[in-house]
Amino acid sequence: MKVEVTNASGNTGSISQTITSITKNLPTISLNSLFGGDGYLNVAEAALGQTLSGTTTNAVGSTLRVTLGSRTLTTVVQSDGTWSVGLSATDLTALTDGTLALGVALTNPAGKNVSISTSVGIGIHNLPTLSLGSLFGDGYLNLTEAQSN
Repeated sequence: MKVEVTNASGNTGSISQTITSITKNLPTISLNSLFGGDGYLNVAEAALGQTLSGTTTNAVGSTLRVTLGSRTLTTVVQSDGTWSVGLSATDLTALTDGTLALGVALTNPAGKNVSISTSVGIGIHNLPTLSLGSLFGDGYLNLTEAQSN
């Protein structure tokens, strides 16, 4: 775009600037791999906290909303189209075990909306247990039991 001006004395001035229009293009969102790449949050990962991140197009400066379970976090899309939000260990350990929906949504400056969602597994509270039944009937291995198959 170029703007020119002429004053009453006939002097002229001009300025040029490139304008990028995003009014016709829908934004896009991508989400990087989650929780060590397997999409399943375990106890060790939850204790460290996690960063969710991704990229966008046609969304620079937009407010992006990330929803996981009942928790919603917001961030602003950076000038290179990237975004990230941090989930603290406290946020993560408050999640319930099972499968939860993870949603990412934004509205760009042109008013265009986009969202994506995926499911993530949470396994941080109900750890597996192991039980051992009675051994050798009475808990003692005698010679007869040791010699039998």
